[in-house]
Amino acid sequence: MPFIKGDARINKSGRPKGSKNKSSSEIKRQFAEIIHNNIEQINDDLKTLTPSERIKFILELCKFLIPTLRASEVDANINNTMFQPLEIIMNDINNENENQ
Repeated sequence: MPFIKGDARINKSGRPKGSKNKSSSEIKRQFAEIIHNNIEQINDDLKTLTPSERIKFILELCKFLIPTLRASEVDANINNTMFQPLEIIMNDINNENENQ
């Protein structure tokens, strides 16, 4: 069915924030079931791997189980007056140590 401008059936607000994607949820459920049904075989296979291969496998598996964290941006303003007293104190301590 092609898009028709002004169609009253169009959801103009989109999917609600935080709602789950049904297909992704189903894929995750099936993946968890596969792991659950084959856990003994996976454990046996893990025992045959070298320690480095075992760690690589576990880390790769974690990508599916643990949410990936997003990088955050830090605003580091060097001219911030909050840090100036600390710098003065550190300079005073350094001067005291040099004089001793």
